[in-house]
Amino acid sequence: QWKSWLVRGAYFLVAYSILVTVWLGLLLIGATSVANVLLWPAAALAIPTAVYTAFLFAQAKGRDLWQSPLLSVHLLVHALLAGGAVWLMIAGLNSAVDETIAHNFTLVVLGISLATLIGEVLTTHPTVDARRAMSMILGRPFGAWFWGGGVLLGHILPGLLLLTGIEQSLLAPLMILAGIFAIERCWVLAPQRIALS
Repeated sequence: QWKSWLVRGAYFLVAYSILVTVWLGLLLIGATSVANVLLWPAAALAIPTAVYTAFLFAQAKGRDLWQSPLLSVHLLVHALLAGGAVWLMIAGLNSAVDETIAHNFTLVVLGISLATLIGEVLTTHPTVDARRAMSMILGRPFGAWFWGGGVLLGHILPGLLLLTGIEQSLLAPLMILAGIFAIERCWVLAPQRIALS
């Protein structure tokens, strides 16, 4: 069923997995120049792999919060942020990787992620159910996850660590990854708490 984002997403995931596996295999056998050619198609496939879930969720017409056009942006930014966090960890553990670039990239994407969250929170959602789901995310029962886990632990504290330059190679990235988990948990669970009838 080619109209289903479950099918489209499966193909994106399989194609991306194959490409990244081949890329890694080429690196392991020392074919670096050939592996580098695969980085561009891998990067191109990484985008739909990261955001297809937004379109899959949008097919659930009864879950109004998932109809937001910002959801795909939200997922893309989180994918970039997760990549920056892992890059920062690798840079902290491997002196051959330039930590300055990883640090700056992660800090910029962290700011963009916080801005998209603020945009989503300040957006007036068009339906009662979408507003109710957002109210659950900001208040009860998910407010602690969103504000404490997503905003404070996942954005503000690692941002301060990165800005002050006192970040540990593992602490700030792990906080960021935990924050992404907390926010995605809220976005997945809150709309499902609203009865469909």
